[in-house]
Formats: sequence, C-alpha cells, structure tokens
Amino acid sequence: YSVNQLYEIKYIRKENIEGYLVNLKVDSSQIQTIHINSCKFNELLAHPYFDFHDTKLLMNYRDKYGKFISLSDFKKAGPLPDSFLQKVKYYIDFDE
Repeated sequence: YSVNQLYEIKYIRKENIEGYLVNLKVDSSQIQTIHINSCKFNELLAHPYFDFHDTKLLMNYRDKYGKFISLSDFKKAGPLPDSFLQKVKYYIDFDE
C-alpha cells in the first residue's frame, strides 16, 4: 500500500531506500487481499505481517466464534497492537 514499507525490511539499508523511493510506485489496485473468513492457516501465515502467534490467535478465534465482521474483531482474538492492525488492514478482506 506504500513504498515506505521498504523501511520495514531489515536487510535494506535506510540510506539505500531513499534512492529506491524515487523510482517506485505502488498500484493499490494490485494488492491481493486475504479472505480472512475462508483462508487456511498457511495462507495467512505466508503473509509477512502475520507470524505464527498472530495466525494461531486469529484462526482459533474464527474456529470458535465464527466469521470476522471487521478489523475490530481481531482485537477480540487476543492481544494484537493497534500498530499491527493498521498495517494489516490493507490486506484483509472480510467478504467470502
């Protein structure tokens, strides 16, 4: 969703990123979202923002309580920080 996500990659030096930003553009229409209410554990885990712990929390909650309606439902699954929710909101689809 943003070229500034490059700053999250620990193997790219920050001074190199400045040079990359000039030549990069994000086409948000090309973002592939995850269908959170029907995805498999490994599909969610494959996304770089979801670690094993986050994935397990969300999948266990969905199995026990049913579909997620909105991002605020993620907080019911367990301790997920607001910063995490802000990052993943571009990649989650709540429709089937």
